[in-house]
Amino acid sequence: MSGILKCRYCLSPMKGNPSNQMYRCSTTYGGCGRLSVRIAQADRWIVWAALDWARSSRTTLPAPKRDYKAEEASLRAERAKWQEGYRAGLYTLAEAQGPIRELDAKIKAVAKEAVKSKPRMNAVTKRLLDYQKMNLAQKRAFISEQITDVVVGPALSRGNQPFNPARFEVHYTDGSIVTLSRDLDPEDM
Repeated sequence: MSGILKCRYCLSPMKGNPSNQMYRCSTTYGGCGRLSVRIAQADRWIVWAALDWARSSRTTLPAPKRDYKAEEASLRAERAKWQEGYRAGLYTLAEAQGPIRELDAKIKAVAKEAVKSKPRMNAVTKRLLDYQKMNLAQKRAFISEQITDVVVGPALSRGNQPFNPARFEVHYTDGSIVTLSRDLDPEDM
């Protein structure tokens, strides 16, 4: 997340320090040096935010415009009427065969269209499932497609308190800004 996280005070990019497992607003890179956040917690919440945003906004598909089941049921009912009429002697075999064949062709076409309209795994959904298999560069690229930056605020409490994700203000690529909250669960990834 180096470069994606930004300090709320000076808006300088925060850099990761593997020796102490912290992202810091570094004075070496022109920052104020006032903020830091643990790498493990920041990564967990930001990855969750990226995956959740991609899952909710990009993978939703429009509802089908046709009710294929009702259409197929209607055609099957009409076909059954022609068959019943033939059995009752209302139609000759020659009279009933043409409409029954046409209805069979229509039923087959509707079934084919119904299969085509079902949601398929698109590229974004596939990438969500493959996230854990990605290398670091691919993960960074995926997160950058979802999130422009994350502004990190100061710790909301002092001492040995549970981590509060409300420190993170996530700026998504569509322009929306969301402050994370504790009731969200990154374990749902």
